[in-house]
Amino acid sequence: MSDTPVLYTINSCSRCQTVKNYLTSFHIKYNEINLSETPSRHEDLKEYIGEVYVPLFIYRNRTIKGDRLEEIRQLINGGCGCNDIRNNESHSTC
Repeated sequence: MSDTPVLYTINSCSRCQTVKNYLTSFHIKYNEINLSETPSRHEDLKEYIGEVYVPLFIYRNRTIKGDRLEEIRQLINGGCGCNDIRNNESHSTC
């Protein structure tokens, strides 16, 4: 299992852009799968969650649909309630 988040997007999706901007603002590394540019990946997504939905954020076998930024922050932080968002780092000071 990769420890790098994956974000499924399409070109004309403002919520996808919101999530991308959020991740970028915190220097979070992620792999983007743009379904507009790689339509063959539709089936992968359908097989994984039973539908095609964007934006879809996947990290450590958990999925978050939509632009639910607070949930994304908590998932990246490993459930920690602090506001410090870091990629793959422990939160020993929380």
